[in-house]
Amino acid sequence: LLARSAQSDGGYVVGVLGPTGAAMSEGDYRQVYGEQIRALLDASIDDFCVETVVSSKEGFNAVRAIRELTDLSIILSFAEKRLKPDLVTLSGERFSDVVSRAAGEGVDVVGVNCVDYALVSEAVGVIQAACDLPVYASPNAGLPILVGDGATYDEDQESHSRRTCSLIDGGVRLFGGCCGTGSEYIRHMAIILSQNPMVK
Repeated sequence: LLARSAQSDGGYVVGVLGPTGAAMSEGDYRQVYGEQIRALLDASIDDFCVETVVSSKEGFNAVRAIRELTDLSIILSFAEKRLKPDLVTLSGERFSDVVSRAAGEGVDVVGVNCVDYALVSEAVGVIQAACDLPVYASPNAGLPILVGDGATYDEDQESHSRRTCSLIDGGVRLFGGCCGTGSEYIRHMAIILSQNPMVK
């Protein structure tokens, strides 16, 4: 496992499950995720992160598939959008309603990823009001700018790291970087967080 070879002292290797991009039955979701989960367990990961979740049906069935096989910790991280006056999942469910169900589904950490800092910051407040679970935040590096057949992002490492790490004051306890970020962004965040007295 390449990630294990790069692991630092005290670090963890987290197995990530992404969205399927399809509408399925509960049984099909569990089957599809089950194959990935077993492969990750065979690789001896430490924890799971189900990320960029677009609907409660997909996300919670991924969690149930994990819980059928292991009691490792699970981060459940949603992508959301604004539908005035609420934040909603990409499938249109009220975000606060979905988050309030997370603990009862066996989730250990709830978070938000794959959106910009402004939406992440707002979502953190919604999570804290809806449940008592620890909070994870993994924003994109700003907003995408289409260039040819691809996209670039408009926020540099220093700005992204500083703003993301400021969320520790709002209760975030796990941090990451999504679209447009890379190892240098994570390195910047680690440096900033190491200087925060709240981080042991």
